[in-house]
Amino acid sequence: MALPIVTTATDIANLALSELGARQLTDIETDTTEEAKACRQHFTRVRDGLLREHQWNFALTRAELSATTDPPTEWGTAWTLPANCVRFIRIVTEDPVNPVRDFALEGRLLLVNGVDKVTEKINIVYISNAVAISAWDSLFIDAMVFALAAKIANRVAQNPAMATDMVSKFKSLALPAATNADAREVASGENSGVHWLVSQSQLVNARRATR
Repeated sequence: MALPIVTTATDIANLALSELGARQLTDIETDTTEEAKACRQHFTRVRDGLLREHQWNFALTRAELSATTDPPTEWGTAWTLPANCVRFIRIVTEDPVNPVRDFALEGRLLLVNGVDKVTEKINIVYISNAVAISAWDSLFIDAMVFALAAKIANRVAQNPAMATDMVSKFKSLALPAATNADAREVASGENSGVHWLVSQSQLVNARRATR
């Protein structure tokens, strides 16, 4: 049997409610049931928290930032992060041998030294919470369903044991399956062994080069 097509927040909410044996929604935004109120209360927070858990390929986004006029005194430049940025990943540079390393996050600002805001631009890669649900990875959806079900279980089902079960399924099954599959689809090293990580160390490679 084909899996249900998931394209909206209502679809996600109904999958979570199904795990709890609760009644379904017509529209998460307009329904007035306790189930709908619980899903509305937790949906955005659960989604953004889950997006921050991992460097999800489907949610990676690029943007050119705008410089602010008044950076903190110890920093050369300050750049405003996009409103849909829930996790900063990296600064994109034209010279991969000399990436920008002197930076920090402060609130919604990316603080950088060594970049001239007049003659240079800052481009970043980040995790966005504005990706359409229809573009979400199927295993991420599974993790989202169990995470949302865990949050709403007490209010909807009034069953602490069921809430505990949803948390267990999320942490031990859904989240590891999603992150492991996602990490294997990119050469990021997130799912690689210790030997690979050591081989990528700049210190190790520098010592090898001097021999």
